[in-house]
Parts: sequence; structure tokens; C-alpha cells
Amino acid sequence: MKAIEIVKICRDILKMLSKSDINVRDWRYVDMYNDYHELKRTGLKIRSVAQELADRYDISVCTVFRTIKKFEKEIDM
Repeated sequence: MKAIEIVKICRDILKMLSKSDINVRDWRYVDMYNDYHELKRTGLKIRSVAQELADRYDISVCTVFRTIKKFEKEIDM
């Protein structure tokens, strides 16, 4: 399959992602986002949750917070 074929198939989704400031590479953080909510339910403080996820996924605490904020943003369709 060629890249243009994927773009043609996913054109509408790609437009929506672009309008919403979502990077196509953000798929990497879906598991981290799910883990965030699981750890939050345990009663840990948010900062401790973010540090745990940063260590677990080898990313910065800032990336954790930025990604959570981005994923929880309401999107107008």
C-alpha cells in the first residue's frame, strides 16, 4: 500500500485531527492515558501519578500533563 492510499482512506479523520491540534503520533500515548485514570483511581496525588507514568513510558512529566490535557479537551465536530 502506498502512503497516498492511506491518506485518501483517512482524509476526513486526518482533517479533524489537524483542526483539533491532535498529532497523528499521539496514538503512542493512549495506553499511558488509560494508565493515568487507573492510577488516579488508587488515590495517588496527580503529581505522583504523572511521575510514575513518566518513568514507566520514558517521557517527561510535562509530556504526561500536556497529553492528558490534550486528550481531555472537547472537540467540536
